[in-house]
Amino acid sequence: LYAKMEDSIRREMLAIFKLNGYQLKPSVSLNTCQHLIWPTIRLLNHELFTIDEPSVFNAKKYQLRTVESLCGFQGSLKSTVIVGMMSQLKHHTFHLEDLTGDIEMNLTETNFQPGLYVENMIVMVEGFVSDSILHATTIGFPPIESAEQSLNHLDNMDLFGGQKEIKELNLNELSQLEETFDAMFIFLSDIFLDSPKVRKALNCLFDGFSENDPSQLLFFVFSGEFLSEYYGIQQASVLQDGFKALADIVVNYPNLVKRAQFIFIPSSADAVFTDTIPRQPLLPSVVAPFKSKVQNCTLATNPCRIRYLSHRIVVFREDIVSRICRNSFYMPNEMENIPEHKH
Repeated sequence: LYAKMEDSIRREMLAIFKLNGYQLKPSVSLNTCQHLIWPTIRLLNHELFTIDEPSVFNAKKYQLRTVESLCGFQGSLKSTVIVGMMSQLKHHTFHLEDLTGDIEMNLTETNFQPGLYVENMIVMVEGFVSDSILHATTIGFPPIESAEQSLNHLDNMDLFGGQKEIKELNLNELSQLEETFDAMFIFLSDIFLDSPKVRKALNCLFDGFSENDPSQLLFFVFSGEFLSEYYGIQQASVLQDGFKALADIVVNYPNLVKRAQFIFIPSSADAVFTDTIPRQPLLPSVVAPFKSKVQNCTLATNPCRIRYLSHRIVVFREDIVSRICRNSFYMPNEMENIPEHKH
């Protein structure tokens, strides 16, 4: 993301860091910058944190310190937190990296706040420094910031991307346009196109929406899996037949064919070139029977971004909790509460 930013945005962000006393080291990797830029900006604007030393005027605040400022430091970090990315720069040895450098960590006496922790995650650390090693006493997550707060801090800077003519409009203008157009997004997942029961349910769904206001814009966002089981070498062929059956259902509703947009997002079990993230769209040859009859069809990646006027939507079809658990180096004691972790 940082590498793809416009030069003007990148310069403005670097100016923010320098204004707050941050000096980016040339040795800091691009990957570290990409992970740390936004959390750092959020904390610099948060009421609980300051870059100044606590005083009688800000006694209830925590001081944000950089890794660079810990060089040669010995002792406890009172009312101080260090924000950085936890990574294993050496085998079985965690380091805390920020925009100014890195420091080795000792986690033997660490109290982890509730959550799932994986490598390369952004954390806040409290503790003390001894022999150039950061002994973490408490590790937690940075506070969450709403999208509205982020946009206000960045002066409504557009970081989502999209068409140029939309980007040139501000949020107020986009909100006014939304009052002119009536639109609805319908999100569905596990659309088993090889199941007669599912196809019957889709027929009922389309029948209901076909009776809506003809001027209403409809967006059907279909996420995989698109087959109820694995068919081996016949997977692509069966999936192609499924999209043909879906097209036969949709063409029965001419209003939907004209005014509805269909977006297909693959899962790991669908016919794609690779299972790496972001996953590539469904093969055009697989969806060809549908696209030949319904022109308003988009084959999206997984994850993908959808922008409708002032609304920004990210769709990611993945069992994220399961993936995080497999790669977590710290698991909470109460396993039944894992799905409740929101970070």
